[in-house]
Amino acid sequence: METVRRLGNMGDAFLAVVLTVLVQAEVWLSPGPDPDEIPVRFAVGGTLFGAVAACIFTIALAWRRRAPLAVLGLAFPAVALARTASLDATIALTAAVMVATYSAGAHTRGQAAVVAAAGVAGLVALTILRASTGVEEPSDVVLPLSLFAGPWLAGLALRERRDREVVLEERATILQRERIEQGRTAVAEERARIAREMHDIVAHAMSVIVLQARGARRTLRDDPQATRTALDAIESISSGALAEMRQLLGTLRDDDGAPRAPEPGLADLDGLIAHLRQADVHVGLEVSGAPTDLPPSIDRAAYRILQEALTNVLRHAGATSATVSIGYRPDSLELTVHDRGASRADEPVDGRGIAGMRERAESFGGTLEAGPESGGGFSVRASLPLPATP
Repeated sequence: METVRRLGNMGDAFLAVVLTVLVQAEVWLSPGPDPDEIPVRFAVGGTLFGAVAACIFTIALAWRRRAPLAVLGLAFPAVALARTASLDATIALTAAVMVATYSAGAHTRGQAAVVAAAGVAGLVALTILRASTGVEEPSDVVLPLSLFAGPWLAGLALRERRDREVVLEERATILQRERIEQGRTAVAEERARIAREMHDIVAHAMSVIVLQARGARRTLRDDPQATRTALDAIESISSGALAEMRQLLGTLRDDDGAPRAPEPGLADLDGLIAHLRQADVHVGLEVSGAPTDLPPSIDRAAYRILQEALTNVLRHAGATSATVSIGYRPDSLELTVHDRGASRADEPVDGRGIAGMRERAESFGGTLEAGPESGGGFSVRASLPLPATP
């Protein structure tokens, strides 16, 4: 941008020098004034004044972009003294005035643009009044109007177009920034989603595996069959968790066309409960209301909430039993997990697991509450709104 501005200033300076030379050549090489119209005693002085006024004006054109109103103002004495300097039909001075009026239209805004419009109108009027024969034909008005007002209108149109381009560029820049920000937000949300999924998968699997491994160690000598059952459960749980992680990470790659296994939902709850029962935690299931087909996203979120709540039972409660309640309501899905373990009144209820469950529920406009019960144990209650059925 700085280079373009510097080149523009150099171009203006060159234009000012060229017009100055041409105008001065016209001043001093044109025929002398008509003695019948201008006394001879005023000829030399008039030519000198006209030459000086024209020289100041044409040199000032070097600043036509930076001070367009000042340059336009200097055009008045140059035009006023033109006839005295025998420049009634000068070409170079007319071109210089056209450059000044164009610059006033192209490089002024607001109040300065209003002043520039008045200045152009004044130049047109001055040119008409300066004519020796007065206004006799329409061309006496149309010609000055087209020579001076025309360039001003062209400059005004160019300025408006340039301003529109600037506005469009700014809007494009803003939209580009918004797209980048939206992309970053989407990436952050996807990372958070994957982190929650990984947390739920790994936390549940590792909790069950740890309990099964402890049981296998206790029965290693006395009950080989129980040890084998525990090891089979560990293999089954770890294989399932590994498959879920592969599926989850596979969603990050779109270069293979391998079919994806369906993500878990409430239909897989029996398998989840079976894993806990193998870990010597009795889990009861209560279903109220008429089961309905849930949207896949809500079905998956409900499963993950119950999975994390039951994982907390394994990790924190020290409970041997828990109850899972699923209530199908006309406008919501109600989920409750209540364990009968040791009281956790002093344990914070805003850990990563509970925070992840709450985020899942709130992402659908639902709610989640978790905390110790007055009669003992710990409960997690979630409510997920269901879309209205047509």
